[in-house]
Amino acid sequence: MNADPAGSQAQPFTVQDFIDRCTELSAPKDLAVAVSGGSDSLALLLLACERAKIQGGRVLALTVDHGLRPEAADEAAFVASLCKTLGVDHQTLVWRRSNDGHCAHGEARNARYALLLNAAARAGIGSIVTAHTEDDQAETVLMRLFRGAGVSGVAAIAPKSEVACGAGPTLDLLRPLLSASRASLTAVCKAFDQPYVSDPSNDDHAYERPRLRGLIAGLEAQDITSRAHLAKAAAEAREAAARLDHGIQSAFKARAGVFYRWGGASLNFDGGSSRRSLESDFSGAGFGVADAPLLRAVIHAVSGADYAPAGNSVRETLQKINLKPAATIGGVLLQRSNGKLWIVREPAALLGRSGVAPAPRAPVAPGGKILWDGRFTVENTSQSTIWIGPRGRQAGAEIDTCFPTDQAFESAPAAFDAAGNCLVVAGQTSPTGNANAKFKALCRERFERRVVRFPSPDEI
Repeated sequence: MNADPAGSQAQPFTVQDFIDRCTELSAPKDLAVAVSGGSDSLALLLLACERAKIQGGRVLALTVDHGLRPEAADEAAFVASLCKTLGVDHQTLVWRRSNDGHCAHGEARNARYALLLNAAARAGIGSIVTAHTEDDQAETVLMRLFRGAGVSGVAAIAPKSEVACGAGPTLDLLRPLLSASRASLTAVCKAFDQPYVSDPSNDDHAYERPRLRGLIAGLEAQDITSRAHLAKAAAEAREAAARLDHGIQSAFKARAGVFYRWGGASLNFDGGSSRRSLESDFSGAGFGVADAPLLRAVIHAVSGADYAPAGNSVRETLQKINLKPAATIGGVLLQRSNGKLWIVREPAALLGRSGVAPAPRAPVAPGGKILWDGRFTVENTSQSTIWIGPRGRQAGAEIDTCFPTDQAFESAPAAFDAAGNCLVVAGQTSPTGNANAKFKALCRERFERRVVRFPSPDEI
């Protein structure tokens, strides 16, 4: 435990400050609080408890034990003991990776959020709060800038996000401490005479964030920038990203864009064989360079991937599709036909090709629900286990008229029985098939960037 004097000169982030931030974020009275035992998260827990005393409501403390450090179990026990003293419900959520290989930071992060979301949902609490600070925001801005991120990347950590674990229900992820410095939260712990855990990796320059922390301190010492300035840049970038998103959605409408139940999309494109200038706009045929953000967003929506393809790759693909009837990028196939540009999941990315293994069929128990290919939720509405996978190319299969191309049919998800017989394909109108599985395409959700879906812990 530590009573680090680093925050001794800082003023504590007050309970009223916390209440004001929660009000701005429309936080409900009941909150699930992510608590690791460090100064930031313990300050968050203490402030949430004080808010509950004033405004009412339930506080549920959740601690994730990744098992990545020997001290993890002891730290979870420390938080559990403190919560017992505070009269707060507490759960320790344990994750152990399914293999003994190296656990990447992204895997641990995904597992942490998935466990938190599942626990909050089981407890009937619709909002999770985390202790991300102004320092975290500043470090993230620099990290993204150094990696060449665009506006959306520099926007960094959002104060409020809609999140879900796999096909589970959506919850609000709130970060009411983004305007608080780490030192002011250490001061909160000092004011409550509350010891906290110190993670030695926070000072280990083998990791990126401690190095960035030192860099920011050096820049502040030279009066070049500050954490507050970097956090302000993130806020400005969020506003710019929102304007860009609005423009993309307007462009989608201007192109008569449609997302389909089978998991693809279309945009108007007259599809003539004549070559068109790359400077063309919505009033003519083809796509111009200004359409690249729209195409990038639709490709990302249909691909199911975590990230959109690089802008330069999209611009190159845009040029190809103006001159040729088809092109592929990022697991997506673009096809021109009958005045439209069809954007569908590339069959080979699911069915297998050189260097890419075919996607295995995923079993779903009766009443179960899964996230499939990052772009569908699938619920088993039958009385038997079903298997979900791409429809594929099966001899004698008739293609429903709802599918514009063979490739759209082949890459659509389907439900299969134990013998491998296809029961129903997403998008088909089949009363019999609908009794077996319920498909929900998430392409529009992904296009509008409404929900961040983390994989289930057992998928990591």
